Amino acid sequence: MPYSKGRRILPVSFGTLLLLPHLVGAAHAAVDPAKSSDEAPKIRVLLKEKVGSLEISGWDVEALMPRSAIQRVRRVGRQAWKWKCLADRVELDGMPGAQSRGPVEIQSPAGTLFLGSILVRESIILHPSKAGCSIVNRLDIERYLDGVLNGEFSSKWSPEAVSAQVIAARSYALYQMREARRRRAIFDVESSIRDQVYLGTQGEEARASQLVARTRGMVLVAGPARAGEPIKAFYHSTCGGHTDAPEDVWGKSQTGVRGGVVCEHCGSSPRFNWQLRLTPRQLDEALASYKNGSVIGLEVLSRFSSGRVNKLKVAFLGKGGVISTRIVPGSQLRMLVGSEKFRSTAFRILRGEGDSWIFEGRGYGHGVGMCQWGAKEMGSAGFQVHEILSRYYPSARLMRAWQ
Repeated sequence: MPYSKGRRILPVSFGTLLLLPHLVGAAHAAVDPAKSSDEAPKIRVLLKEKVGSLEISGWDVEALMPRSAIQRVRRVGRQAWKWKCLADRVELDGMPGAQSRGPVEIQSPAGTLFLGSILVRESIILHPSKAGCSIVNRLDIERYLDGVLNGEFSSKWSPEAVSAQVIAARSYALYQMREARRRRAIFDVESSIRDQVYLGTQGEEARASQLVARTRGMVLVAGPARAGEPIKAFYHSTCGGHTDAPEDVWGKSQTGVRGGVVCEHCGSSPRFNWQLRLTPRQLDEALASYKNGSVIGLEVLSRFSSGRVNKLKVAFLGKGGVISTRIVPGSQLRMLVGSEKFRSTAFRILRGEGDSWIFEGRGYGHGVGMCQWGAKEMGSAGFQVHEILSRYYPSARLMRAWQ
């Protein structure tokens, strides 16, 4: 299939970037997970889990411990506090009575704190458990996006492409915030690829912050015109020519992310084509959880409309020469082998020397939502923000959640 970089205008269902005040207000009420406000909401980012001890330092550090006999501790000047997480409680080392069986929030009027050698903004919350502390960074969502931009894509790409991806990242974060509050979870997003890669202040730089500010408050929503909710705006590196539907990948549909779309712009990605060679032993080890023996056959049974593998039939040779077969989802095979090596489920199977298994594929990632390399090339080709977003999220619309 040819992958033209030429400009092809698609029907656009988005509103204009500068929205009327009543539309802005409607969007705000729909997406703010806490309360109506002209300010951006605070997001809670999980940094680490199961931590036994840690050091937090900064200027004029203050700790708020609502479930403690000493509910507030503050010291003036440069401080380095050592905390211990012991069987459902948090203790401040060297201060008798400064312990809490509930969360402890640590902050500084300087607006930054060091978690060991890592600099983070606003506040750090310690949640104790029997396994140790969960460390959560609570900060303004716009500053969070400053630290996500270069973790998930690159501020060096065209402003239109980066702006589109910032809007997708903001929408994803807001969706997760709403879901976390409904579940009464202690954090909204993780700082890893399980959600969005957050680099903290280490990932911040002037161009990234300017591009985040350019789209301040802009989110993708779906649903009734005056009551839309933020969509879970999935994205991935390279779709390989066609994105996929959430229900094909995870078995569940997602409002605002309908079906898959043709992508003619990611052919320049270094991950557009790939090949993986596995020895018989490597494949056996990957599928060892099926406990059926050695793999002697692989057959693609079905594919989704995007071309990605839906199901495979795997033939095993077991003890006593018994042959058995199992049906394995393509996504499961990818996870078992390793998603970084097995880059996507758009592949075909060949046999190589020494009975090795060769997988030749296209793209990198789950294939749902925005193709980042496609967005990159669309921006370079002159497409505007709303055109890029409407390509990958055709059933969503763009609104401003806060000023």
